Amino acid sequence: MESAPIEVSIPRCNTTSSHPGIPPNTPRNRGNIHWQIIWAIALAIGSDRDMVSFGLTCKGIRAQIEGEKGTFWRRRFLLAYDEPECWAGYLPFFVGQEAKKHYQRRQLVVNAPADFTNPLEYERQMETLVVLHDMIIDSSFSAGTSKNVVVMERFARDSNMLRKVFHRDGVSNESKYETVTVTLFHLSTFQRPFVPDANYTEEFRRLTDNTVLGFSTSQQRVYASSRLEPVTLTIGEDNINMEWLLHLTNFFKEHIMRRANGTLYNAFSELPELARPRGWQTKLTGGTHAIGKFWKGSCAYVEHTEQQNIRRGLNFSHGLHILDKFFEEEDGGGFQEYEIECVSDPNDIVWPLAFANIDGIERVNTQATSHAGYAPIHFKVTGPRAYEPNFEARGWLHALPAQYDIEGWQRFDMVSFTRNDLGAIVTDKLWAYQAVVLPGGQIILGRWWDPLTGTGDFQYSGPIMVWNVDAAYASEESNNNSEATAQG
Repeated sequence: MESAPIEVSIPRCNTTSSHPGIPPNTPRNRGNIHWQIIWAIALAIGSDRDMVSFGLTCKGIRAQIEGEKGTFWRRRFLLAYDEPECWAGYLPFFVGQEAKKHYQRRQLVVNAPADFTNPLEYERQMETLVVLHDMIIDSSFSAGTSKNVVVMERFARDSNMLRKVFHRDGVSNESKYETVTVTLFHLSTFQRPFVPDANYTEEFRRLTDNTVLGFSTSQQRVYASSRLEPVTLTIGEDNINMEWLLHLTNFFKEHIMRRANGTLYNAFSELPELARPRGWQTKLTGGTHAIGKFWKGSCAYVEHTEQQNIRRGLNFSHGLHILDKFFEEEDGGGFQEYEIECVSDPNDIVWPLAFANIDGIERVNTQATSHAGYAPIHFKVTGPRAYEPNFEARGWLHALPAQYDIEGWQRFDMVSFTRNDLGAIVTDKLWAYQAVVLPGGQIILGRWWDPLTGTGDFQYSGPIMVWNVDAAYASEESNNNSEATAQG
């Protein structure tokens, strides 16, 4: 929402002596308002419309705003957005030109969002993708915050782009749309918007509510075998199956936001803000990166026979409603909780042949050190599972290349197991996992399966989603320390 107009008393301009190519402090320009005053006023005006009106006050003011190699527009841009790295190599004039162009483009997109349910707005939808894509890549953090991320959070509240991700026509069929939408999954509005009942009309719901489109299709896709829907499109290649990941986000949104399912809605709605999925907290870069320690999430499953019915499409072609089930933890607020610790000691690596030979788990190239920062990272997992107290897991993080120039993707391979009374791994009771760590290392989406069932049509598998909650644990620990200090 634009701010109210700002009334400014402007002295009479000497328009004959101003010129964008003449420095403001030259004698010829002394009759004008000093350029610093003009810029201070223009930069303080929050509304772009009011700023334009201010610039139209007289030619001298407009000349100062548009002159000086476009430096004003660079400052205006940096008030709202993070500075793109590429500007470091530009001459000042080109920085000013780029700043003006991208500022106006971004402001139009974020302040007047396209309707992503309307195929007639295809061009505006594509323009939105370009802007969001650039803001993701350019996002940088100062004092723990990113201007770009703040803008995208506001956009997510005002737009229906992330609320309805599948449509018959239009931009949802574009691979760039899939990549940007998956990257911004954490900004999905999972619950009903906070609006009065009187305003919660059918038109409002069409534009802004969390209606999950095509859930039956998403359910069929997420339970598909890893041979039919691999995490990466070809074994040994690094092109992520982004359409499948988008179906995963659609699947979990259905259970998180729909109370009638009786699955994840209540558990999720009771989570504090810091315990909900978050996005990247630092600038996105390539390579392998250690991930956080505390995680929360769940695996979905159906009975093996039900899974076969879903794969045949009976869940929508015959109207057969198959309800997904979820592993729950009472102590985890309805979600499972895990602790992941990255291993740096070579003597603590546990990856026997029984793990390496699982069909569907890609071979670990421990010699992948030709590029610094790209070697796989080993990790171990524990979890407070009351029904399976001896739960352990080991796995690897592998760097994946940028997707549409967005860095930070990683492949997550893991095998969970139990030990016998002698401490040996029980090799006929393994569970395998393969997933993608989204850029920033805060959310993991993928598949679990029973290795004894292979990777083909009879594979028993299901979707998994976990997210990092280190911030929630840090906040809780800080509160406990404060209480202890107060009592002491």
